[in-house]
Amino acid sequence: EAPRLVPFQPVVRPQVQPEPLCSLETSVLMNELAASIPAKWRAVGAQLNVPSGILDGIQVQGAGHPQGCLHCFSHMLEEWKSRRTSPYTWENLLFVLRSNVVGEVALADRLARTHGVLSNQTAPQPSVATISKSSSAAAMGCIDDVPTIGELGSFTVDGDKITIMADVAERWRDLCVTFNFDPVQRTAQKIEHKWNGDPTKCCLEMFQLWLKTKDASWRSLIRVLNDCEESLLVSQIKTYIGAAE
Repeated sequence: EAPRLVPFQPVVRPQVQPEPLCSLETSVLMNELAASIPAKWRAVGAQLNVPSGILDGIQVQGAGHPQGCLHCFSHMLEEWKSRRTSPYTWENLLFVLRSNVVGEVALADRLARTHGVLSNQTAPQPSVATISKSSSAAAMGCIDDVPTIGELGSFTVDGDKITIMADVAERWRDLCVTFNFDPVQRTAQKIEHKWNGDPTKCCLEMFQLWLKTKDASWRSLIRVLNDCEESLLVSQIKTYIGAAE
């Protein structure tokens, strides 16, 4: 009998969580987002975990609407906001835009810069795609700082873009074992069944689960990647966080 799947909600840690999408300026930025990539509304919605049945309904309604995809995009964002299918935060939205599925890194960077100017509740957050060693908290001597899901998705070292999840996606099962989830076999089965074996999505969820554990840290990740003989990736991470060789 297949294990019963429990809906998974990724965790956003308070110490790195940007302001929720609730300010007046949010509507302006959301309109800019929808107008910039209207045709990608469904891809963005799927990455935000909006149920496919809801997306189907939006598509049917949008077919007869004069604004078409733009209407669908706005409706999808409202569904994400009301249902909270994934964290309703800037970090989550920008990560989705930078994902391989959506592929809108430049737009994410522009929105991040605009949000940094408009926000009066939190300090501007460094862009995930352009974050450097000097702006990493770990570079100040704290290797045990916990990575963000955005950093696992993309950061730069000496001008080169490093994407941990993309580099190790095909080996997510090996990492699942090395992370020592309890129980390992059932956890891997749940992830694989939920995403039909898609390595990118399985790897993303595995990392989201790992970030919930008390052992989640750069040091722990380096140890696991060393065990999996990912020496180049380990070296790049150490450079990024300023760890001593």
